[in-house]
Amino acid sequence: MWTINCQKDLTIRNERGEEVHFRTRHERALIGLLSVAPENEMSRARLGALLWPGRDDYRMQQSLRRAIANVKSVMGEDGPLIVDRVKCQLASDRCHVDTTDECQEKLLRRLLGDDVADFAPELMVLRKGVVAPENHWRTSTEAATSLFDALDWMAPRQPLTALEMLYSALNLAEFAPSDRLHRLLNSLNSSLDIHDHRIGYVHFLRAISAIYGNAMTEAERWLRVTLTHAAGVGMPDLAADVQFYRVALMLMYGEPEKGLRLANEAEKALASACEAPAACRLRHGRALAELHNGRFDEGLRTMQETYDAAELGGARLEKAYVLANWAWFESTVGNKERAIALAHELETSEESLSYRIWLTKELALASAEMPHAPQSARSRLKMIEEICDRLSQFTFQIYRLELSAQLSVFDGRLIEARRELSEANRIRLSGRMSWTEWDIARIRPVSRAIKAEYPEPLPGCKTLMRAETQTLQEMAHSVMP
Repeated sequence: MWTINCQKDLTIRNERGEEVHFRTRHERALIGLLSVAPENEMSRARLGALLWPGRDDYRMQQSLRRAIANVKSVMGEDGPLIVDRVKCQLASDRCHVDTTDECQEKLLRRLLGDDVADFAPELMVLRKGVVAPENHWRTSTEAATSLFDALDWMAPRQPLTALEMLYSALNLAEFAPSDRLHRLLNSLNSSLDIHDHRIGYVHFLRAISAIYGNAMTEAERWLRVTLTHAAGVGMPDLAADVQFYRVALMLMYGEPEKGLRLANEAEKALASACEAPAACRLRHGRALAELHNGRFDEGLRTMQETYDAAELGGARLEKAYVLANWAWFESTVGNKERAIALAHELETSEESLSYRIWLTKELALASAEMPHAPQSARSRLKMIEEICDRLSQFTFQIYRLELSAQLSVFDGRLIEARRELSEANRIRLSGRMSWTEWDIARIRPVSRAIKAEYPEPLPGCKTLMRAETQTLQEMAHSVMP
């Protein structure tokens, strides 16, 4: 009988007790993943998503078929690996898997990467043109489901480890089925000691889960609970994360000046006690608040300072977020050529792109390319629409519609521009998302062009209540010259 030992490292021995080696790390990882999977089986789709994140379906399945053929050539047709059209499995009557909770966690980290956030599959970036995101969407959802399967298994056995891995891989959470994060947090909450300081991470993740579901009142409540906990037990990095999200919510929902005050106060109070990534996040929040309050030159300078600090401090993920947002704001209220350069720097960096970073980067390129490459801008906006529809991301959908309206004005299609801007207003109102000085500066040229041809106010949505329609008209007029 074959033996697969995970006690110290992944060791595979045949029936004669001889250690077996494979030609590539992917073949070794295939056996490793099956050895720690429930019932030692996993679907081919999930295996492919874990082993080759970011590849399109065709190339991924090709690679998986080649890896399976190589493994079976080493193990033999009578070996423990059983494969059909849907799944791969290690036969329990042909091999013995020796593993423990601790070594399983270590093996998962080794196979998926020490920093699980780096493993998060992204929308592929090509140097020439833009690629439709369909295959990468499937890859991301498969990988997210696989990650949550592993975390569900780990949560009752090693809840703290599961919590740390979830916190690191938060970018994948939105690709998982809607109830998975909620169920996992309930499991972790019941497994952790109420006095453990890391219970704050559960509170914070509950706030993020509420934000994903657009339950902003609940999100604010959990953010306050988390902040109180972080202050009580001395967790400045967690407090910085909370304050960043609180600032963002204030900017989005009608309190931009309050958000700017909070951003300044939080940075003064916490930055010196935080690690580099959290300190950069605080400064990033201040830059966003300055820009939304109409302090464009000041905000863009703060973005530059945040980028420099992230690079100096080795905060790679924060640097990627700053680059994306910096490019987006430069494309709308700054220098479009610089915006394109920043977006291309992000594309050529080694940092993986979460879907939020990808969407922001594509918005920046669409905005910057619009005057001289409208067809490229139109293609980017079409793909942004596909992703927004799948993820129910109404904020990105609003920005896409507003850019589409601007593009329609460039093309002389004012009726279409009016319809798109009206739809953006409707979504903004239904999501209770307010206008900021930055929004008004972006939209004023489009509104001016539409108003010159159609002086009457933009129509509201008939399904909205009369009071909401009146508010929509006021919002539409607020960006008119």
